[in-house]
Amino acid sequence: MASALVGDEAAGMFKITPGMKSEKGIPSSMENAVVQALLSSVDVMRKGCGRFRIDVDVSKDETYTTLKNSIPFTRVFAKGLSVNGFTKLRIILPDTGAAALATRDWAGADGHNVVAFERFGETPVDDDDDAVVVVAPAATEIAKIRALSDTCGEKGVPIILVNPSVKSPGGENLGSLGAFSLGLTDFLNTFETAYTLKAIPYGIVHRQYPAKYSIYEEVPRGFDRLGEMSTFPSGLELEEMYQEAHPEERVDGIEG
Repeated sequence: MASALVGDEAAGMFKITPGMKSEKGIPSSMENAVVQALLSSVDVMRKGCGRFRIDVDVSKDETYTTLKNSIPFTRVFAKGLSVNGFTKLRIILPDTGAAALATRDWAGADGHNVVAFERFGETPVDDDDDAVVVVAPAATEIAKIRALSDTCGEKGVPIILVNPSVKSPGGENLGSLGAFSLGLTDFLNTFETAYTLKAIPYGIVHRQYPAKYSIYEEVPRGFDRLGEMSTFPSGLELEEMYQEAHPEERVDGIEG
């Protein structure tokens, strides 16, 4: 499962088609994760919500950056949006280097307009954009994301955040910066969560809008569902849920 979600080769080979059905529960591949996220996103937009987020990270590998984890998923997700009528996508990446590589390797051929945050002021949102997809925005870009969200709202263009991060582009965690961190958290809370697939020490947290967050434990035969919550569980809540299922064991240091 993890390797399928971080490989860029699979993203280039996968073909998304209309009428695809969503696999239930934990997806068995990147392809199925994309289909789940796509259908959840369409459901969110049908409810009239124009700003939402998608969080996908099952690598359990700290050497992978948020951006590196996000590109293969975004590549197929964008293709799925196009097939479902969102043919004019504006994809925003953290820097010009990432934007240039994406345009060269896949986005240009797929017809997507790719720009970097640092040059976003030169390419404002067009009235005929079908959606704006912001990939791995860092905490330091919150002011730009706020302005972008306002512009999208004024023009009626949906904005989708893929793997928003509380880290700086260099990887430093900014969560300890008090008011800044609280402001970022409050702002991200204004985005509906359409889809979550996130690794935890003992398994996966999974959500498809409008369902609750399901917590799964990885076992030799697959995944066992331990329970569900209305909001993304904190580290303490994850630990308590595991201990309820395994009273003879103890899990330390689970981060929410």
